[in-house]
Amino acid sequence: MLYRIAVPWWLAWLAASLELTNSARPTELLPGAAWDIGDIWVTRQRHVPVLFARRLYRGETRRALSDALRQRAGRSGGLIMTSGRGAMSQDSMEQFTVVPITNVLTNDSQVFSIDRGLLLSPFLPTNTATPLTQPLYLSPDGRQLVINGTVTLDFKSDVHIKLIRRLLEGHVKGTRWRARELLDHAGSSLTTLARAFGGKKWKQLKPYITSQSGLWGFDL
Repeated sequence: MLYRIAVPWWLAWLAASLELTNSARPTELLPGAAWDIGDIWVTRQRHVPVLFARRLYRGETRRALSDALRQRAGRSGGLIMTSGRGAMSQDSMEQFTVVPITNVLTNDSQVFSIDRGLLLSPFLPTNTATPLTQPLYLSPDGRQLVINGTVTLDFKSDVHIKLIRRLLEGHVKGTRWRARELLDHAGSSLTTLARAFGGKKWKQLKPYITSQSGLWGFDL
């Protein structure tokens, strides 16, 4: 006797279990491997897209999904739930956080259930009982930056998100960039970081982002 997964039933169960919106008709991104199943509300003002993907342990599947996500820039910064157990880097999936379902199950041994709070925990750093210990924390969707656990900045612009991701990546790797390199990476035609971020955001960031011999990066 042979069995196979009933994909429509499974996607419908995920949508109902997680109380997703915009979930009536899942969008198949990769045939038999990846679907956009709707949006999950992180707060009352903010929601992020949720995808389900299989076979992400295969290099060709990861590359194909990255290509598909790159073509859907308006649906970024969300979650990819996967049936696999292997960990993957956030950057490899175009600003999506990959979450193995086994990592977010409840402790109830009698009922198969996903812990919604645990699933959303990466997006809610300031609501946890444990204070942030790292000097820079960027939410998985790139929309919230916390500096030294006290200064919080929220970003909506794709340019801002790409700039902050690049600067944070440089801080972790010990790399600095010229302003033009950062702006080109973010797709901005402006000439300075101050103009790209705008007066209000730059006033908050300026004490922590400095230039050394024309190379910019975080200095804390």
